[in-house]
Amino acid sequence: MQIVIIEDENLTAGDLAETILKAEPRAVIAAIVCSVKEAIRYFQKQPKPDLIFSDIQLGDGLSFEIFKAVRLSVPVIFCTAYDEYALNAFKANGIDYILKPFSQKTIAEALGRYNAFKSNFSSHVSGYEKLAEIFGNRKSQESTAVLVHIKEKIVPVATSDIALFFKNEENTYLVLFSQQ
Repeated sequence: MQIVIIEDENLTAGDLAETILKAEPRAVIAAIVCSVKEAIRYFQKQPKPDLIFSDIQLGDGLSFEIFKAVRLSVPVIFCTAYDEYALNAFKANGIDYILKPFSQKTIAEALGRYNAFKSNFSSHVSGYEKLAEIFGNRKSQESTAVLVHIKEKIVPVATSDIALFFKNEENTYLVLFSQQ
């Protein structure tokens, strides 16, 4: 898991990185950025991380400016000393809001929430990826066919030509890779 920390206090950033790695030893701290401007430059040039830990009040503005300037779909765990920004945080991809001083327990709980979200969403994606793999790796096998009713006719359709089946009310349809 690639993590970016946005924090303008060096001591706090180091402590947060250490606490994250204790809670999630397989995590990698990809970067620690300490200002709105630096974060915007970073996210414009670097691959997107899996997760962001962000303070809100930085030396050159609020971290929400970053998320307005750069389109990110990365979940954010906000770590701040102020509780007045909670509503704004959840509008900026926030999945948790930790008040400073943070502890090993609060960081571990936030990472647990992130992992729960991730596993919930990835279980849906993996099914699609598996289908893409099956259809992407089609091999020329002995051709099999499905008999399909088209109006008043029954027509054989090669299974290697079928992209998907779907059901609408009581009818079952198939779609070919040729978009038919």
